[in-house]
Amino acid sequence: MNYKTENLRQYSWRQEFGDQFNGRRVLVTGARGFVGSYLCEALLSLGAKVYGTKLNTLSDNEVDGIRFMSVDLRNQQAAKEIVEASNPDFTYHLAALVDTHQQVDLVLPALQHNLVGTLHLLMALLDRQCQRIVITSSSETPPHGQAPNSPYAASKLAMMAYAEMFHTLYGLPVVMARPHMTYGPRQPEDKLIPYVICSILENTSPMLSSGGRICDMVYVKDVVRGLLCMAISNAAVGCTFDIGTGKGVSIREIVTRITALMRTSCFPIFGDLTDRVGEFPQIADIKNSCAALGWQPRWTMDEGLIETIEWYTSPQV
Repeated sequence: MNYKTENLRQYSWRQEFGDQFNGRRVLVTGARGFVGSYLCEALLSLGAKVYGTKLNTLSDNEVDGIRFMSVDLRNQQAAKEIVEASNPDFTYHLAALVDTHQQVDLVLPALQHNLVGTLHLLMALLDRQCQRIVITSSSETPPHGQAPNSPYAASKLAMMAYAEMFHTLYGLPVVMARPHMTYGPRQPEDKLIPYVICSILENTSPMLSSGGRICDMVYVKDVVRGLLCMAISNAAVGCTFDIGTGKGVSIREIVTRITALMRTSCFPIFGDLTDRVGEFPQIADIKNSCAALGWQPRWTMDEGLIETIEWYTSPQV
């Protein structure tokens, strides 16, 4: 399929996905996160009944059409209760402790949040009639035979192994998503692209590592499109799908492109931060995603960066 750039700003979830989610009950863990919030907005626009989880709040409530439930998935009974309350047709598991630093004090928190929390959710879904369970991993999970380079990556790798086991042994309709480096409007400012944009807006040079890391930048709406496809594709069950552009780009190239688009003379300082140990190129293999899901990315890096820059430079209501 060929997509015209000028149509991207008028992109409609309904035009692409029709009524396939209309009236469906959808549970989204991590609904208040960056990708989770976009996913919930898309599901609502498609007519779904959305149940979202949030951590460390005192009560359940409804916000902008999303029925939020307070839950800590490290508690097995709590996981059972949210599944019973939502009785989902589709489940998206995005909740996680996302911290890719390499300190040893992250080992147990990453295991408890990302692995144990996932197991509690999968066990709670065993006796339900959920049609699809989409488990989100990360491009941080290493290639076969390569050691994880952070407690976060190790926990996500173990999580994927257990999800595959629950499909193979217990018949859960699990699909595993590997989104690559996702960006877009509303992303927290401690992430690379908003950090660089906001630093430039403050006339401060961004302080960065060497910039040599190779990654695959994918616009947030393309990630959500991929997640939606995984819930409705008959060929998806039991499979793992990369979501990215299939093109590698260095951090230095990304930052240089942002400075060019923003026409700034406030240039970044590379080499101020130390590169992480064991860094490896992270480029999505999207052949299977395109073939099995009928999905492919729509937004180019420039198109996504322009929309992102515009959001951070516009007054927010």
